[in-house]
Amino acid sequence: NAGPGDTIQVELTKGGMPQTIVFEAPHLERPAPNLGQIAGGPNDTAYDSSGRLHVAFYDRADKVLKYAVQETSGQWSILQTIDNSHMAGEYISLALDSNGLPGVAYYEGNNGDLKYAKFHAGAWEVVTIDSVQNVGLYPSLVFSRNNGPIISYYHHAKKDLRMAVSQVGGFDIVTVDSAGDVGRWSSMVMDPNRTDASKMAIAYEDTSNGDTKYAIQGSTAAFNIAFVDDMVQAGGYHSLAFYDETGVPGPKRYRASISYYDAEHADLRYAYHDGNVTWASQAIVSKNNQGMYTQLFYENGVRANIFYFDRTTLTAKRAKKIGKLWTGTELVTGGREMSVAKKTTGELAYTTLDESLPRLDVQYLGS
Repeated sequence: NAGPGDTIQVELTKGGMPQTIVFEAPHLERPAPNLGQIAGGPNDTAYDSSGRLHVAFYDRADKVLKYAVQETSGQWSILQTIDNSHMAGEYISLALDSNGLPGVAYYEGNNGDLKYAKFHAGAWEVVTIDSVQNVGLYPSLVFSRNNGPIISYYHHAKKDLRMAVSQVGGFDIVTVDSAGDVGRWSSMVMDPNRTDASKMAIAYEDTSNGDTKYAIQGSTAAFNIAFVDDMVQAGGYHSLAFYDETGVPGPKRYRASISYYDAEHADLRYAYHDGNVTWASQAIVSKNNQGMYTQLFYENGVRANIFYFDRTTLTAKRAKKIGKLWTGTELVTGGREMSVAKKTTGELAYTTLDESLPRLDVQYLGS
């Protein structure tokens, strides 16, 4: 029951000789009920099947990557440091495998590397995946159907969109798109229409042309690439999700959709695929400066929701599509660095950074 700063004395016997070891109890930090009092930055969240909330975040005070779990009772675990390398976690993507074990893909800014950490046997195992030049920005982590980590990311030096696929003994790295400056703000999802394969779909920015692009794997490992929305100035903050169009099993049941930010008009935009070759796009919110940090998800597979940041009012907002109309709701003060986690029962948790404090909080909503 020793507390931080208390002295702990342990008696050991080695080679028949008694030894006394004295050390100071470590400082263990447990977040407040809403994760408050943490000067967090980039983060990601996910609920496991039992309703426990996993959060990985960049601690801006210590400049390291940290992690905590909120139990179903509401109590947070002791904070863990995943990687104490300087500036580890400036870009983060967290996912859970089919066993509910977390993995985190992230950028280590000090060395410009892409790293991956997996929780295994009670500890975090950290590996460097790509370290040639400046790589690993905007990572998006997905576990394959066999629990292998797959990560899309931006190679800053080459201006390419890349994907790292786990193999026996390491990762295989492929270039998805290299046509100009492409790959920022990647958001990757496994194609739900092909349940017998782990084929990836990725939304990302074409900075050279001001476009939003979409890449999806075909019958081979190669990607088919399409232009989604031609804008003068791309804004990023892509969030890719599939919706259930037909409700009938088949190759076109689920269709891709993307929320993103239009930097030229300072608008929140939404695009969706028709199941054949066409993308349709529209401005959801076009008043003032709104649409950064977008998070797109669906209720029951059909009702679109977008969480986003209103830079004019400095608030988090939610847009929900009911029928053909979008309705808006103001949530809380803050709204930067948002991530959204959804329980299987429909309840939501979302993170929001209030820069005036600054503090990273978790908020909760019903479905």
